[in-house]
Amino acid sequence: MAYNRENYLKRAREVQKLTEKLRMQGLFYKEIYRDHIEHQYKISMRTYKNWLKAK
Repeated sequence: MAYNRENYLKRAREVQKLTEKLRMQGLFYKEIYRDHIEHQYKISMRTYKNWLKAK
């Protein structure tokens, strides 16, 4: 079975939407990562930053 980026892009979009919503509330990226992203998605800060850039 061939690899495709569909699931990666879905998860990255979820993270982007969540981050955008929380940024509107005045939270910093580090706070968003620490309080919401890290435990839910089990990713590192570097991966989080890469996902924010994904298209």
